[in-house]
Amino acid sequence: MTIKAFHDLVYQLKEQQGALSIEEGERKQYLNELIESLETQILSEQGIQVENNILMAQLEDKLLHFEVEHPDISAILSNIINSLKNMGI
Repeated sequence: MTIKAFHDLVYQLKEQQGALSIEEGERKQYLNELIESLETQILSEQGIQVENNILMAQLEDKLLHFEVEHPDISAILSNIINSLKNMGI
């Protein structure tokens, strides 16, 4: 997967985050933290950093939070996880 493809996935995640209601503030915060991690650890110009195992754990944890109520977010997170695994991360 290319860096552009990751940018696209993160953009989709941001769109879904924006669509969450105000009542889902905790979930918005989860996504915000995840997006920040992705942008700094994977999408930065510095490339992939040592914290990849932590990032994968965060992604898998967040996926569980969104599986039932937000399948679109869950699908995007799943795509990101699978892409990272395919890259050997």
